Amino acid sequence: MLYSVTWFAQTARRPRAAWRRCGAARGRRAAPSRARAAWSAGRRPPRPHAPHAPHAPHPPATPALTPAAITLTSFFKQETDKLRDEDLYKFLAEIKPSSAPRKLKCIPGTLKIEVSPCPDEIKNGLTPELAKLNPYTDENVRPCKEVLSFVPPSPTQPHLQYRALLFLSVRDINFTAYTSRTGSARNIAVRVQLLAGEQQAAALPAIFGRSSCPEFTTEAYTTVLYHNKNPSLYDEIKLKLPADLGDHHHLLFTFVHVSCQRKPVAPEQEKNVETPIGYTWLPLCRDGKLTCGEFGLPVMQEEPPPNYSFIFPRVQLPGTKWVDNHRPIFSVALDAYSTVHPLDGHIERFAMACEAVQLGNIPPRIGVNNMEAELRAR
Repeated sequence: MLYSVTWFAQTARRPRAAWRRCGAARGRRAAPSRARAAWSAGRRPPRPHAPHAPHAPHPPATPALTPAAITLTSFFKQETDKLRDEDLYKFLAEIKPSSAPRKLKCIPGTLKIEVSPCPDEIKNGLTPELAKLNPYTDENVRPCKEVLSFVPPSPTQPHLQYRALLFLSVRDINFTAYTSRTGSARNIAVRVQLLAGEQQAAALPAIFGRSSCPEFTTEAYTTVLYHNKNPSLYDEIKLKLPADLGDHHHLLFTFVHVSCQRKPVAPEQEKNVETPIGYTWLPLCRDGKLTCGEFGLPVMQEEPPPNYSFIFPRVQLPGTKWVDNHRPIFSVALDAYSTVHPLDGHIERFAMACEAVQLGNIPPRIGVNNMEAELRAR
């Protein structure tokens, strides 16, 4: 297995923040029998909820960057039930160069990282939205993908381009209390879809594909941890938000059990590799407000009823069956980078108050006479 990444880093004279050139492609989904390798110090820090202005002031002058190359060949197997951040920190702290190869199982692989100064002209460049940048001269050459900067911009810098991206991080799943006569829940995968309705035909091709897949797809799968009912995952899924985002748009999570062994039976009796075991969802917009933050969601054992997408799953609908008595057993986090939806709470509340004045929907608790003071307070 060989995976290479080339980074073009910016100096004070370069207009672009960072670029990367991707090498060998990754597969669509890890096989159930593959264990996760601990080769980083846990999950990266959370991003600030603000996009980086494309023409922000240049950073202070830095010395000329010398090209450098790093090759990593040591990857160690980690127990699938110890993949939380605190477990990984402890695991990495205990690794010693002299003892690690003998005590730990080494996974063969090579990771090569090259860092070099950004050239004066980027050819075959792609923005974080995968839009082509001039000059784009050759379709058969590996493109240079611009890395989205997570540095908060100056408050005085306006947005100069359209951006509406959403990053979904899948954290934890707990199916230890799952009971069913139809099957087990041990090799768990989560299928993620962005829907504009409640039918499968309403799934939008708004999920960025991996390097070996099409640019956009209608669904994405998380990693499978073999025989683990309570996995901790590090999957991050990048989505492109619709320009007309409304109350009917939502994320649908379908939990499936992936069968590893297929018994020799007649074709008409053969079961599917993926068996649905649960469903949950998350509305993306309510009253014009984009949904962001961390969420603990309960999981329904049956397909959601009609009109489910207009309410949050924390509402226990009558006549429905939930895993673990409607407890939040699935945790996710949503980080948005948008120049359309306000990501600052004060600006968002001010915009909603202005909209209430324009539509004449002033809350009775405020009243028309007190609306000006309310706007000033926000």
